[in-house]
Amino acid sequence: MNEVSPYGQLRVIVVGLGSIGNRHLENLARLGVQHRAVLRRPRGNPAFQVPPEVRVFYRLEDALAVGFDAAVICTPTALHAESALPWIEAGVPVLLEKPIDSSPEQARLLLEADQRQQTGSWMAYCMRYHPAWRLVREKLYAGQLPPVEYFKVWYECDVTAWHPWEDYRQSYVARPELGGGVLPTLDHEVDLLLWCFGQPQRVQGDAFRSRWLQLPVPDTCFSLWHYAGGPGGTLSLSLARRDRTRGFELVTAEGTLRGELIAGVVEWLPGPGAGSGLPQRWWHDPHYDWNRMYLELLRAFLRSVVGKGEPEVPLQAGWDALQVCQAVLQGA
Repeated sequence: MNEVSPYGQLRVIVVGLGSIGNRHLENLARLGVQHRAVLRRPRGNPAFQVPPEVRVFYRLEDALAVGFDAAVICTPTALHAESALPWIEAGVPVLLEKPIDSSPEQARLLLEADQRQQTGSWMAYCMRYHPAWRLVREKLYAGQLPPVEYFKVWYECDVTAWHPWEDYRQSYVARPELGGGVLPTLDHEVDLLLWCFGQPQRVQGDAFRSRWLQLPVPDTCFSLWHYAGGPGGTLSLSLARRDRTRGFELVTAEGTLRGELIAGVVEWLPGPGAGSGLPQRWWHDPHYDWNRMYLELLRAFLRSVVGKGEPEVPLQAGWDALQVCQAVLQGA
């Protein structure tokens, strides 16, 4: 007997049908949402076709008139706040793809509207649902790690491999008018550091363009985070590295907690004077399905829509991350 989905009767619309919009649309079906719709341009991305059971809208006013229960916003970065605002003003909770926007002014307007309407809208920071980072935060907040002296966090990848169906130079990430560039595009790790350690006292950084990508926007940046009376650390982000790498190191006086997310492993590496000195593997899943974190995020969002609960990842998180990104870029 098939289990009845608690989200089966929700009416959910995906706004923008690129790669991430298509993923959310498929995941809504996996979670049992029967009434799905898409709002897209008349000449949308031909790489993504809408299933016959999904209703398609080409005009915002037509979609708003239906009365959806939730909207998932998947437009390019520079259009995030603009795309989400009409739904929030209509009282519809949104799941907003990150970043919140590339414009602080637009992001502030969106945040103010959400505070007025009390929609309980979310940022789509799915990395908060990755088991490695959930383990880190759990250990930190439970006091199960020695005090962190400093951290290193990184995500370095090859943007040319992101969307095989298009020239990467035409992608939103490469176009300044669409909010492209390494920041705020790669702000997952910015959010994760804020989630785990809170707002830094000061952030310094530098961003630049690699020679081989030849983009009109910065594709690589390094930042140094300062905390008053707490840990400091570095964050390295790049769209120009051929061999993808993503992970973290939390260095303590007793050892180091190291995570290699591509390899699917988190290990505690004790120092020579700490116990047996043998590494301990705290998480290991080399075949981890990365779609699981998207499903967990979407499930939590839909649960809050049904129960009218508080968002686990509020729009404020997107605003906080954008402030850090702006500080790094202004320093550069």
